[in-house]
Amino acid sequence: FFFFVSKLIQSSAQMTMMIKKIQGKQAATKASISATTKAGHALLSSGQKPLTNFQKKVLSALCTVPLGTVTTYKLLAQAVGCRSNQAVGQALRRNPYGPTVPCHRVVAQDGTMCGFGGCTTGAKIDAKLQLLRDEGVVINDENGKVAQDCIYKFDTDRNNNGDA
Repeated sequence: FFFFVSKLIQSSAQMTMMIKKIQGKQAATKASISATTKAGHALLSSGQKPLTNFQKKVLSALCTVPLGTVTTYKLLAQAVGCRSNQAVGQALRRNPYGPTVPCHRVVAQDGTMCGFGGCTTGAKIDAKLQLLRDEGVVINDENGKVAQDCIYKFDTDRNNNGDA
């Protein structure tokens, strides 16, 4: 009985240490996301590169996509109040601040890599896949699709101010 109780206490202590470790990683991840978001917004506000209001809106929304997740062209378009996924794609294609403003975090609605750096296949798509994997995005090796639980959905009520 005492052996069992001592093992239970030891397990409880190990569990507490694991929880603290996870909480520390979560705090570090939140700090990382916050720093990335701030860096992206700072670049967008700097005026270093000329951007249209639409590009600023798309890229600003993109800066809120957390590390380890992606969004889709459709979800990003909805978040900025635009009806055209293609218009969002063109704004991303002209992103002068990548990868700080992370246009590589946008995929097709079905989770496939449909474009990066103006290319739909080849070395640039391979680079996009590697960037996403390095950020912790889960990608199916068989079909190259992002796992559905890694797709970030915006809070459109909060982000959408109705402008197109």
